[in-house]
Amino acid sequence: MEHGGNCALSEAGKEVLKHGVTIIGYPNIPAMMPVHASLLYAKNILAFLNLISPDGKSAVLDLEDDIIKGSLITHAGEIVHPAIKAAVK
Repeated sequence: MEHGGNCALSEAGKEVLKHGVTIIGYPNIPAMMPVHASLLYAKNILAFLNLISPDGKSAVLDLEDDIIKGSLITHAGEIVHPAIKAAVK
């Protein structure tokens, strides 16, 4: 709700503790989500880049790693991803 919560004890724009319960009364919680989603996405991309380039200089493709194997489309001039390979045949 734009009024800051959906219960009688909420207070607009505040987090309050009442009866041992934290009540969040932010007026527009969905508007707060994109920032967190972007941060999570950026963190995942960084983790992936660190996985394929531990030293930050050269790529190391461990083809046995499930994450690398699942994200790899081509390797050595061949299509290696099973779904892509099936789609182009």
